[in-house]
Amino acid sequence: MAATSVIQGFVMMHQRAIPAIRFLLTALALAMMPLPAPAQSPGTSQLAGWWISIDETGFKPLWERGVIVPMEELLIVDGEGRFENRMIGFWSIDREYCSTGGVCSDAPLVATGRFSLSAGTLDVQDFRATANRVDTARTDPDIRARAISSTRSWPVSQFDASEGTLVLRKGTGHETRTFFRIEPDRLRRLRAGLMAAELTASRHWRCFIAAATSATLPTPGFRSAAPLPPLIGDYIRIVSYMQTSLAQGIRPIPDDADPAQRKLAAVAIEELMTERFEALPLPKTSQEQRASMGAVKYLTLIAGGQAPDVAKAAIERDFPSLDALRQFSANELAALALLQSDSSEAKRIFCKQ
Repeated sequence: MAATSVIQGFVMMHQRAIPAIRFLLTALALAMMPLPAPAQSPGTSQLAGWWISIDETGFKPLWERGVIVPMEELLIVDGEGRFENRMIGFWSIDREYCSTGGVCSDAPLVATGRFSLSAGTLDVQDFRATANRVDTARTDPDIRARAISSTRSWPVSQFDASEGTLVLRKGTGHETRTFFRIEPDRLRRLRAGLMAAELTASRHWRCFIAAATSATLPTPGFRSAAPLPPLIGDYIRIVSYMQTSLAQGIRPIPDDADPAQRKLAAVAIEELMTERFEALPLPKTSQEQRASMGAVKYLTLIAGGQAPDVAKAAIERDFPSLDALRQFSANELAALALLQSDSSEAKRIFCKQ
């Protein structure tokens, strides 16, 4: 009897333990499961893309007072609301200045974080400021303070995902910030269009993009997704190619005969605003670098009014197999010559009157 009681007690003890064991195993399995991503509102996913600010209240007042060089604010947002808050400059990145002056990007990063868009409010979460140089040590604090990400909550005055417009209101006041969604290469090309014309951004950028997108001035002065007139589309493609060729032609390379240039080749820069072309791979040798400058010389001759056949013959002597000689249509070459001239059309589009 005693042995039977011991056995029965042992069985009953394990039967009572089984639910506890099952509970522990279930808890362990749940603990090992990956945590779900933070819930996103439907509006947050609609923010995905590149957004450029074109308004009168953000950074334009600083241009006009000469506090900073002309820059536009840029947001790059993914489908889960994670963002990069940047400033677009109208300059070419120089490795030597990067190593001495600290500005190493054509779209310097101001901050990162995550947007949450719901109930008519855009909230900034997981904010992380960067330490890199944006403009100068004196002006950077003001730039960072004015950036969208520095304010943690924005009431939304207007959000049209299909049209790509986002208007934010600061606090309870009347100050608004306006952003437009834009395809990255279109933005790169419009920027190249102004830079190739060698005009100051403070006086001509806003007027140029308004004319290019057939917008009505003064506000908003930009239609980011509007079909471009053929003349504008042809011009900005060819000058974007020209700007990329120039950037690659002056790019220091490891096999340069000059030791100073070889040293600069190791300096890391960011060329976010330079369009990439299949016909323009990054040069790895001095010969490839020279070919990039050949493309610049060819397009410079066209821009100066040289007939395409004459310009081609002049370049073929040194670059017989240059891809740039076969990259462009007659309309693109004509657009380059017209808008780089002193024609009435160039004056209208670039507001040079």
